[in-house]
Amino acid sequence: MGRNSFRIQVGQRGCYAAIDLDVSFKEMQDEKGLSINYNGDERWKLACEAGIHIFYDYFRKPGRFEVTINDVAWLPVDTSFLIVMYATAEALAKELDYKIPGLKFDKLNEVFIFPEYRAAIEL
Repeated sequence: MGRNSFRIQVGQRGCYAAIDLDVSFKEMQDEKGLSINYNGDERWKLACEAGIHIFYDYFRKPGRFEVTINDVAWLPVDTSFLIVMYATAEALAKELDYKIPGLKFDKLNEVFIFPEYRAAIEL
């Protein structure tokens, strides 16, 4: 599908990660499942998988997900585990056009916000 970048400048520090991924979702009435394929740099595998699982917790449609991470672009000073994890969850939300209320980076306080998923879902 494509490359999704998270890039922001906070004071004198940059935050950067670009996630190249493919995602497919097949809606199925009574089934929910997740398949992850990872082809990127091993150093970011756990961060990407964590971001995928976080997004998967928010996504409330029944069906089957398949996510393939093709590559993670990063910079030695500007990329961390948390940045990659957030960038992955955000990339999935963009690719599937699925807004997660409250998922954001608060630049003023320099924090990533992952809302408690039960508060973010529509009841």
